[in-house]
Amino acid sequence: MRGTKILEIKKRIVKVLRNKLEENLAIAGRQFERTRQDVIEAPGRMQSRYDSSKQESGYLADSWQNRIRQLKLAIITLKELKINDAPQEEITIGALVETEKDLYFVLPVGGGEKIKDGQLNKEVIIVTPTSPIGKSLLNKTAGDCILLGPKKLTIISVF
Repeated sequence: MRGTKILEIKKRIVKVLRNKLEENLAIAGRQFERTRQDVIEAPGRMQSRYDSSKQESGYLADSWQNRIRQLKLAIITLKELKINDAPQEEITIGALVETEKDLYFVLPVGGGEKIKDGQLNKEVIIVTPTSPIGKSLLNKTAGDCILLGPKKLTIISVF
């Protein structure tokens, strides 16, 4: 795997991730609207002294609104992400990292998502630089080992 083939794979994975985030955004938007409607329809303090459903629905609506903001920011970040095809020695954002067990893609957002890539015939795990795996991988090179809890992983290659 070298050059333009790697660049195509990376771009394809970013596109699939962006699509997943856009689907999640649509779901979050629908949930926010439902919860907002619950707030409107819930009995007020004058109707029921002990009913806290209006307040609880309000908290839930706020949570959905925060999730929507996070997803929008993540989508924008992926749209603006510049992926280069230059060979990488050290692991940085945009690196595709192969270990003996897994294939990781270091991106600024989308951590924890798993994307099946047909061309690679492997599942790619998205990690962020702030995640435990991402922190362990950053600035490492092929041949280095990292510890993830009790597991020791050897980095086979960096693309």
